[in-house]
Amino acid sequence: MTRLTQRQLLPLIVCLILSTVAGAGPALAQEKGNVDVAHIPDIAVAAVVIHPKKLLAEPSLELMPVEVIQAGGEQAFGINPLEIEQGIGFIGPVFPGAAPEWGFVLHFSKPQELGGVILDMMQPADHKGTEFLSSPNRMEPSVCLVNKTTLLLAPEATLRTMIDIKQGKGPLRTLLSSAKVDADVTAIVAIEPIRQLLNQVVAMAPPLPPQAEPLLTIPEHLDSLRIDLNLLSGRPSSVTLSGKDAASAEQLETILVSAMTFAKQMFLAETERGIGPDADLVQQAQLKYAKRLADAIEAKLKPTRKGNDVRITIDATPSMATTSVLVGLLLPAVQQAREAARRTHTRNNLKQIGLAMHNYHDVYRSFPAQANYDKKKPLLSWRVHVLPYIDQGALYDQFNLEEPWDSPHNKKLIDQMPPIYQNPNLANKDFKTNYLAVSGKNTVFPGEDATGIKDIIDGTSNTIMVVEADEPVIWTKPDDWDYKEKKPAQGLGTFRRGGFFSLFSDGSVRFISVNVDPDILRAWFTPAGGEIVN
Repeated sequence: MTRLTQRQLLPLIVCLILSTVAGAGPALAQEKGNVDVAHIPDIAVAAVVIHPKKLLAEPSLELMPVEVIQAGGEQAFGINPLEIEQGIGFIGPVFPGAAPEWGFVLHFSKPQELGGVILDMMQPADHKGTEFLSSPNRMEPSVCLVNKTTLLLAPEATLRTMIDIKQGKGPLRTLLSSAKVDADVTAIVAIEPIRQLLNQVVAMAPPLPPQAEPLLTIPEHLDSLRIDLNLLSGRPSSVTLSGKDAASAEQLETILVSAMTFAKQMFLAETERGIGPDADLVQQAQLKYAKRLADAIEAKLKPTRKGNDVRITIDATPSMATTSVLVGLLLPAVQQAREAARRTHTRNNLKQIGLAMHNYHDVYRSFPAQANYDKKKPLLSWRVHVLPYIDQGALYDQFNLEEPWDSPHNKKLIDQMPPIYQNPNLANKDFKTNYLAVSGKNTVFPGEDATGIKDIIDGTSNTIMVVEADEPVIWTKPDDWDYKEKKPAQGLGTFRRGGFFSLFSDGSVRFISVNVDPDILRAWFTPAGGEIVN
């Protein structure tokens, strides 16, 4: 007999396990069947249940390499994977720094006998009178044919527990024992054993928009989660959230409905932003389609509540309508990719502006003033005065620095706005920019006076000089974002979802969340406030 190394045998074990899910797309028979929970330990919190033999009998799987699957199982284990009636994979809680307990229970339709190369690779062992094969590596699965039709695979410590189990009271066992499974794949999670862990994860989650914050409370209301997948069967798939009681179920329904409404609004807002206000006829039609599609998706995914259960049903019937919905679901991903590109573009623009500011400082020993002035009247923006430092010296020479931005002469130059001032999120035909200086008393741009690095006592890496503001202005106009101490975020954070980009005085660019502490914003906007910001 050919001897295989432990590393060669492990892929064969994995192949056997994967053979239980190889056909998880096509339809199952319509009858329902209880899950056999024997040998599922109480520590288990999540499980996936499938019926490989029924799946492999489907006509749509006639070209599955069943000969290879059967030969691989017989060579490695001496068993026939095609006779697996029911497969259950489970996992225990996942704790930091510790490997979770896991295992598989495979129930066969016909008696099996262990054999093949596994007999040469594993050592015979015994647990309370039940023989099994022990793996040399404690992290790799050991194997036990606990009876002629039940095979257990798990790391040895877990396997010994599985051999002992006949009756149990674990939450997952209770859920599985009462479950009726008729989907291609069914996954069930018991929440109570991991509720505290989920709450810890939620506590560390990044801030969400206020409309989405109720999603973070779902673990408090949830008793179990079930997912039934029917990928190609023509029957609907579903996600079922079971509340701890009727009140929790009602709360879950409210949270999901609100979240879907918010998601629809974000989808439409992102679509409108991608198309812009100057849309042509085709783009306007795309926007109408997006609205119709959003309505259809919202209707198809609307949760329904019955008792303690809240269910979202996904109709997987292969029809033109469903295909359109599935295509529509991809649109947010496309928009997200576009937005990621725009964010990168804005970040680069601000970095170039920051470099120009520092090159200006190298020459004049200060950053530019907010504008040049004539008898206290601002004439031209700082954006004009840094033109020589963004390779726009020729354009700078055309301006009359003694006249205001809207003089007959200077007004003719507005349409030559440099690309560096063009925010990619603006459909810009009026030559406006929203890269605005932080202006006002106790800022880097206090008005007529210029600020140098020596004046930024709090440190250049702790002081913002330019922000991505909500309202754009004509780029030559000496108009910027006015800092208000009592409302430091006013005029920021609605132009771009989730926050705004900021150029700090050291030339670095950071994205600032809309949920940032107002006191931190005040510290960042003042160059000499004496605050300490971590």
